[in-house]
Amino acid sequence: MADSKRDLEMERFRKGELNVLICTNALEEGVDVSDCAFVIRFNRPLLGQKSHIQGAGRARRSDAKIFYFDNDPDKEEGRAKLLSEVAKDESLRLTEAQREERRIDATLSIPGVYPFNPPESAKAEVNLYNCLQMVYEYCAKTMGQSLNPEDLFTYEEKVICEYPRQVRKFIKEAKYPSPEGFQQVTLERVNARWGDTKLDSVLDPSRSRNLKTEDKEKRRFLYVVAIDMHERGLL
Repeated sequence: MADSKRDLEMERFRKGELNVLICTNALEEGVDVSDCAFVIRFNRPLLGQKSHIQGAGRARRSDAKIFYFDNDPDKEEGRAKLLSEVAKDESLRLTEAQREERRIDATLSIPGVYPFNPPESAKAEVNLYNCLQMVYEYCAKTMGQSLNPEDLFTYEEKVICEYPRQVRKFIKEAKYPSPEGFQQVTLERVNARWGDTKLDSVLDPSRSRNLKTEDKEKRRFLYVVAIDMHERGLL
């Protein structure tokens, strides 16, 4: 895989646009995704404590788990023994600072505002990292190959500086197809949903550091669009 393609897919995974990343051990080090909940390793020999710690360290969430799959019972028995030894090593425990960091990650929520949990417990919550995928996949399935994500948005230009003249585009409304025709979600509805909550107060800094202002604005809109689609029974 070309480096540019690899970097693109890695960034999509980090932003939450991809839920699963399949890779070789080349990404064993340096992958830092705070909301990663599972690491699954298969047909991969455990070479020691460092190998296990590096692999398990990719699962950053406080309740994260790592799984090993291998068809060789002898290897599995040896691996279980090694993991038991690793678990007893006090030097490998999380520091209090690391524990606090994970507690902070878990508190990025505002009751009644963010994230949105559908009444049906079996359905995934809606958040700023998966709302794009939810909306775009639904629209692509409904509209077919003709979908251009930008067509879902209506923009309005505003002058933010007279001299030198600077104009910026703002999203005025978003639309999506439904059995009753296109539904509109206006800026007023988006603002009403978010209320006084600032986007940066619920964004995980480690996952949003590369998001541009335009990306954040789209996610703010599509979060409300995804909720509207849920409430209409479309998701």
